[in-house]
Amino acid sequence: MKRVIISLFLLFLWSATGPVLAGNGAEPDKWSYATALTGTPKYPLDFPNFDYVNINAPKGGRVRMSSFGGFDTFNPMLPKGEAPDGMGLIYESLMASSLDELDISAM
Repeated sequence: MKRVIISLFLLFLWSATGPVLAGNGAEPDKWSYATALTGTPKYPLDFPNFDYVNINAPKGGRVRMSSFGGFDTFNPMLPKGEAPDGMGLIYESLMASSLDELDISAM
């Protein structure tokens, strides 16, 4: 049973890294900093901000969000219990899709 689980895990890792290793029409086995559904990525490696972002937008303020129910933990990786609504908004993701490029995960 352990061999089956390990084999499935390795197959998952191989299939998950396949498109990244292939790049965007580049040479096989070359790593790419970004992926694009069609052609090359719109933004270069060290771009300062997305084109649609207002870098002079006012900062600060207060957000109040309502929800039904309750919560009993602030741990985002909880094996049991209820996390509060909006918990994903306080942690920054390591990767973000641009909103002005075609994205297969949004389909």
